[in-house]
Amino acid sequence: GTCLHAILEDWARGKAPLAELVEPALSAHGINAELWTTIASAHLQQVLDSDLDGSGLTLSSLQAARRLPELGFTFPVADLDVQRLRAILVDPAMGLAEPLRQAAERLEFDSLKGFLKGFIDLTFEHQGRWYILDYKSNWLGPDASYYGGERLVQALAGEHYYLQYLIYLVALRRFLRQRLSDFTNEQLGGAYYLFLRGMPDAGVYFARPSDALLDALDQLFEGQQ
Repeated sequence: GTCLHAILEDWARGKAPLAELVEPALSAHGINAELWTTIASAHLQQVLDSDLDGSGLTLSSLQAARRLPELGFTFPVADLDVQRLRAILVDPAMGLAEPLRQAAERLEFDSLKGFLKGFIDLTFEHQGRWYILDYKSNWLGPDASYYGGERLVQALAGEHYYLQYLIYLVALRRFLRQRLSDFTNEQLGGAYYLFLRGMPDAGVYFARPSDALLDALDQLFEGQQ
């Protein structure tokens, strides 16, 4: 997983064509390059060429100037209480799917006062909207049927990935509001999670959370709720 992330990060930075990145990365991560270079190259090219939204959006078609890999963020949180967080996430009016709400009910952590810090695998702009994208190498099953529909939602619920992309989107909105004077919520596209082992036939998850949910989380992190 670390190796695949490194290859895709270097590709997004425009360091070299994909074909030139795979063999050195495999070797650097202690993986038999002679055995895996052809397989990994073909599979990752399929990932880059996969239609993500059904209308022709592919990673390979994004101009380098529209890609921002490993966007880092740090923002303060004021006494983040898990009960208040759960109350927001499990509220049906906020729009999370039921399996994600059920997972949120199981969230447990000590109250947090300090900073939230992270790095987003890929941020990109497409047709005037901004998206975050995260690569996942999780093993969900032996074929593509395990990487779609309810099984994919259950994977996000089980690992609390929904909370990860919600935090990422809050961070992205804050970033864009600082950088773009005319930014509006309509310019936020959403979150893509690519489960690489299921692609290209499956493995693509997309979410565009409600503005109400992102607003509530933003306010919670600032200590306003």
